[in-house]
Amino acid sequence: MDKQYRPIIQIMWHLNNECNLQCRHCYIKNQSRIPVDRLDFQLKAIDRIIELCEYYSLIRVGLLGGEPLLDPNIFTIIKHLNDVGVRRVDIGTNATLIDFKCAKQIASLNVKMVQISLEGHNSEVNDQVRGTGSFKKSIHGLRLLRNCGIDVGIMTTVSKFNLQYIENIVNMAEREGAKLIAFNRMLPIGKGKGGMLIPLESHEMKEMMRLIHSLNDSRSIEVTSDDPLLYVPVDGRILSSSELGGCGAGIGNLAICHNGDVFPCRRLPIVVGNISDSSLLDIINSEKMDCFYDRKSFLKGYCAECDFRQICGGCRAAAYAYTGDHHGHDPQCWRISTVYKGGD
Repeated sequence: MDKQYRPIIQIMWHLNNECNLQCRHCYIKNQSRIPVDRLDFQLKAIDRIIELCEYYSLIRVGLLGGEPLLDPNIFTIIKHLNDVGVRRVDIGTNATLIDFKCAKQIASLNVKMVQISLEGHNSEVNDQVRGTGSFKKSIHGLRLLRNCGIDVGIMTTVSKFNLQYIENIVNMAEREGAKLIAFNRMLPIGKGKGGMLIPLESHEMKEMMRLIHSLNDSRSIEVTSDDPLLYVPVDGRILSSSELGGCGAGIGNLAICHNGDVFPCRRLPIVVGNISDSSLLDIINSEKMDCFYDRKSFLKGYCAECDFRQICGGCRAAAYAYTGDHHGHDPQCWRISTVYKGGD
């Protein structure tokens, strides 16, 4: 693929590293609760995004953290992004800090969607992962946003602990008026490595995908996942014939960290550049990014042999977390045991 045509349609910008919660599965191991003012650097990041917009029609910038609503400059940043013509700005938050004033500010800035992280359908389940009292505060924030006319999505990280509650979580999301709910797998990184939460095994990943497909067909709410295994056939269903789909690490997506480091995916801790000394366009076209576009040459193991290499590609962050090699196979894929190893 000619490098000048490498598509980047969304930037996931992690504004800060600080958070008011200490979730058990978080990919960030050490976090402060004290806000830090990084406005000068954040304005530099916006300049880099403006440069990129000269070459690409950047569809979306997602603002995350840490907890982005702890950042003292978040509303200034959203206004700047709107002013430079970014077509869509979303926020990913735990929603525990949202009061009426905050919800009104978000509504006034034309934020397209606020995606709220919840790990269960009630306090009993959710708060074991995200902390005592967090479910009640998050739901309160969600309702304030809805009352201000803001579209809300829910994001759930799935482990062995909460896999059994997926349908309950969908019921809750539907009841609360969310537009969508996305389920993504937990990885053994950050606080999630060696803790109380255990990642899914391959047969459980298949069950998660089966549930997502089934619930999406039968409910009014969109039930989905960002996981590339969503595009691997389950029960004979093929969802995509895309030439290059599945894992979005470096393909259509980039993550900017609070210190300017750029990652193909925030859960894949491989720095491909820093906006302090490189433009985003130069980073996208660098040799470090070749492997994400040329799966045929770079993938190893079972993913390299798979018929669904182009529409899935396996989760590169999972490969790295389990094997130390982001070119390796995705150990949580059920096809490894059922097709390549002759399992059930």
